[in-house]
Amino acid sequence: MIIETCDGRFINLDRATEIKFTKLSGGASNQCQIVCIFENGERISAPIFYADRERFLNRLMPKLLIPAEPNYLLLTFYPKTDRHNEDVDRWPILAWELSLESEFHRAITLWSSLSESEDENSVILCPDGRVVSPGSRMWKTEADWLEERKTKKIA
Repeated sequence: MIIETCDGRFINLDRATEIKFTKLSGGASNQCQIVCIFENGERISAPIFYADRERFLNRLMPKLLIPAEPNYLLLTFYPKTDRHNEDVDRWPILAWELSLESEFHRAITLWSSLSESEDENSVILCPDGRVVSPGSRMWKTEADWLEERKTKKIA
């Protein structure tokens, strides 16, 4: 795996024998330090963004997928724009990805996924008609959710 540093360099981690992440003293709050030691004894230390650290760690974590029961759908609302009419995408949820590290879950479809950190335009439609925004809200019906989406200003 290759990781990009904050100064635009790239580090190939495939031959690293040890990788550590440390706090970056005096650096930006969205950065940390990566320290890599390689097979040949070379040591590289560089600032990276926390988002890149999380992507790296997520690739190492085993994925726990549980098949979804039928009739769960991922709904995504697209408001009307100058070029497009209002629309709602509907994708069958194929599986639930559970994190072994935290308590989040993610709905997996063929084209997208939804976790608690996603925007509020995507929700889960349950077989009983309830609409759920993970970790956030619930509506009794799809019509209730859609009415709220239509009246809310979306940036």
